[in-house]
Amino acid sequence: MSFNTEEFWHHGFCKIRENIPRSIIDAHRGFLNSSQIQIDRGHDVHGNYYNKPPKRKIQWANTWSQELSETQIVNACNKFYMPQIALLLDDPVLYHSDVVTTYPNFQTVRPHIDTPYRHESFADEDQFLGVQCLLPLTEDFGPRTGGTAFVPGSHNTKWNIKDCYNGKHDEYFTQNCVATQVNYGEMLIWHPRVLHSATPNHGVEKRPALLMLYVERHIHDELRVIENIIS
Repeated sequence: MSFNTEEFWHHGFCKIRENIPRSIIDAHRGFLNSSQIQIDRGHDVHGNYYNKPPKRKIQWANTWSQELSETQIVNACNKFYMPQIALLLDDPVLYHSDVVTTYPNFQTVRPHIDTPYRHESFADEDQFLGVQCLLPLTEDFGPRTGGTAFVPGSHNTKWNIKDCYNGKHDEYFTQNCVATQVNYGEMLIWHPRVLHSATPNHGVEKRPALLMLYVERHIHDELRVIENIIS
């Protein structure tokens, strides 16, 4: 085992330090720079959210790519990390994967929680249902380049996603969050209910990272229905 399960349950997040082969990450970076990957949605520098890229040119602050779960590169990552995820979930299945990119002009924090708990039907659920994973696709992933920050222990609170989106917890988050530094080849994992956010990117390059969300198999199909309706 290459991570501390007690740390995960206590803080709500931790790092898997068993490095995935560099060749897999390098291949993903090459794929990222190819014409095969497309922006699916994101925020502009003024904080406006677009559920699809507008026809006019805009200045992005952060974006998410199209679904990548069925790609060969994600399948390789899934095969490598599934034994680790199985230490936390009873019957894990990869639910969704995409690339999130934070641009040098991203200067805000947007603390939130993740699927499944952001949805009303799971908001009050006590059962542990998922693990969110992030694999940096850059050599420098941390406070300087817009890495992910968390409020330790916040996974023990049932946060209302509308309050998150309305900025109700911004000040609390800023005062209590802990920034993470993740080395190339390490995986950052967290409880979907932990309060977290990307941080301002003070670097000069885009900061891409692969996201992989695992859920318990028995909620997979229900989530697909919910998120298709929402989208």
